[in-house]
Amino acid sequence: MTNDIFTKEDGEFLVKHGALPEERIRAVETGGCPHAAIREDISINLGPLEELSNLFKADILLCESGGDNFSRELADYIIYIIDVSGGDKIPRKGGPGITQTDLLYGNY
Repeated sequence: MTNDIFTKEDGEFLVKHGALPEERIRAVETGGCPHAAIREDISINLGPLEELSNLFKADILLCESGGDNFSRELADYIIYIIDVSGGDKIPRKGGPGITQTDLLYGNY
């Protein structure tokens, strides 16, 4: 499930490059700042996640979001990836992506 400013484009990219079939992707458009839907009010994300779980009897669902503002209520486990292009800002800031993640990966 993609959940970012470029939600629709992210889903289309995955389909175009054969990463996933279209029926396995849900794009959640929040209308405003996507971080609020990931951190403060997760309800808009729960419907698509439940739908995917019921349709495919999935063992794992991936919910993507840009930034480090992911809510613990939305995921059983969180994998946070820091891209080298972000520089030292993200680790230094010490946001929830750094302090609450189950697996922290640095793409250096």
